[in-house]
Amino acid sequence: MPRDRRQKSESGFFHVVLKGDGNMDLFDNDKDRGKFLHILDDVIRLFKVEIIAWCLMSNHIHLLLDDPDDELSDCIHRIATSYAVYYNDTIHRKGSVFQDRFFSAPVESDEQLVTCTFYIHDNPLNGMGIHPARYQWCSYHEYISVPERTRTDLLLDMLGGIEQFIAASEDRRRKTYYMVEGKTIPDDDIANAARAVLGNIEPASVGKLAKDVRAPLIKKLRDIGLSVRQIERITGAEKKMIVRDCAT
Repeated sequence: MPRDRRQKSESGFFHVVLKGDGNMDLFDNDKDRGKFLHILDDVIRLFKVEIIAWCLMSNHIHLLLDDPDDELSDCIHRIATSYAVYYNDTIHRKGSVFQDRFFSAPVESDEQLVTCTFYIHDNPLNGMGIHPARYQWCSYHEYISVPERTRTDLLLDMLGGIEQFIAASEDRRRKTYYMVEGKTIPDDDIANAARAVLGNIEPASVGKLAKDVRAPLIKKLRDIGLSVRQIERITGAEKKMIVRDCAT
């Protein structure tokens, strides 16, 4: 079956995710993480691509990139190939290191650019309970200190400076960016997805609302791809209530 074509970005910005093959860990230690960043720096210099945000997790990597000349595929392929050769040589293994195809999604608006950056920085918080300010393997520290490989001025200018960046990073109402993998939304992203469509209404309060108010909101959550189980989890509404609301 042929693969779907990658979505183009009118803005040139892309959210990229590289995952370990079969969810294998990509890094065994900090030396591996440092090596990946060294490769990233070297490859980025060869292309007209800029890094807006990044985060290294155990079995996946997030990158927010500015790719004005449509060089994304070649750039990511070289990064992944170079790191895979290093990793396999280091532990004397053979085989794929990354999943066959990397995830990429266009980021088209200024607000998406900001919220995607927060999403990437929040990965260690959501995955391990570590605030990004205490996690050295993401670009958060570059935004509040000295940039090393990341172009930070774009977002800092949008938000008004470092203090405003920190405040916006902590604002739950700005946590509205989420990933869609195929036709599904990962469980880790359901809170952000819900906030994106519910606005100022807290997801946990939806199940307590009157039916005439609740039902349209439940339908909106279903329309963006949340499953009944996910809606049940995030809103506190019972399964039969959700099914009934979606049917009305």
